[in-house]
Amino acid sequence: IAGELVYRLGMIKKYDTPKNLFYRPPAFLDQLWPEMARFNELPAARQAALRGIRSSINLFGQKGERRILARLKDLKAPLMTIWGERDRIIPVSHAGAVHRELPESQVHIFADCGDWPQMEQADRFNALLIPFLGGKKPSHS
Repeated sequence: IAGELVYRLGMIKKYDTPKNLFYRPPAFLDQLWPEMARFNELPAARQAALRGIRSSINLFGQKGERRILARLKDLKAPLMTIWGERDRIIPVSHAGAVHRELPESQVHIFADCGDWPQMEQADRFNALLIPFLGGKKPSHS
């Protein structure tokens, strides 16, 4: 039920969710939002979003347990987490939990960045992601 309430397009518009995804909303957001809204109406997008929402919140708010971390401990592949320090959707404290639970993983926190570092600080994000995907260790974070 919580997922359906959060995902409803009317709720997304009412709470100005697109702008809350960013610390500093980009100028292109007004052009991006109609495409995001169209995409969110696709059945598979709705199913994926609802599954993600249900895994992290319930009617009482954000779930305390982080079940995905327990599952990621068994992962043999390298893991990199990039988080926006000013994330209004999922607090940056979750990045600290990732680092504590998975100390071998790479955790990068971007200052002055919201929930979507891949868009808000795309150049910095890509500078970390591309070498990581190529198997290289980062020289900075």
